[in-house]
Amino acid sequence: MANSKAENGLISELKKNGHKYKDVDDIFRSKSLEPVEVNLILKWLPKIYEEELGAGVILAQSLRLAKEPFDPNILIELFEESSLNATVKSGIGYAIVLSNTGDISAWIKKRLLSKKVAFENGALVRGLPGRGEFKNRDDLKQFLELIFPKYPIAVLETYDKIGSNDDVDFLLEQIKIADKKLSKEIEKTLKKILKREGINKQ
Repeated sequence: MANSKAENGLISELKKNGHKYKDVDDIFRSKSLEPVEVNLILKWLPKIYEEELGAGVILAQSLRLAKEPFDPNILIELFEESSLNATVKSGIGYAIVLSNTGDISAWIKKRLLSKKVAFENGALVRGLPGRGEFKNRDDLKQFLELIFPKYPIAVLETYDKIGSNDDVDFLLEQIKIADKKLSKEIEKTLKKILKREGINKQ
């Protein structure tokens, strides 16, 4: 399929700066991205999303390859203010938390503590362990417990990866008040934690 006008604009500018690519897939397959490449991608990203959604998704994920920290404001604007659907915004959220950006901890926490619950915020929950800048494990634990009622599945997926014996009692309490569907998901997470930690808990 032919590149969109915006995608060709990006490829042309990258070439002028000494970086040759055929399309966004080619960028995604590269080993790393220099700061000049990242800046050009961010410049063209909103327009590419507008013209060709799939290319925008691929391009946003390619930012994980950035060699040096970059300003995430354009990604954040797309995440917060664009008319993109929630699933696409989730992908942008993953790009934000998994890329080499400046400190985003305050922004993530503000989004997750907002009264408004948004599907795409689930991607931010999964970035908390690495990007939340918590002082210690207890601070992270308290925050996850605080947002559990709003984002239970995303928190459970986080526990699947980093949950420990310190989280077991909290999850057991949640089973008592959760509906049948959520209870099953909590049980799955508990089994993973207990197996990992080697705990016997009734």
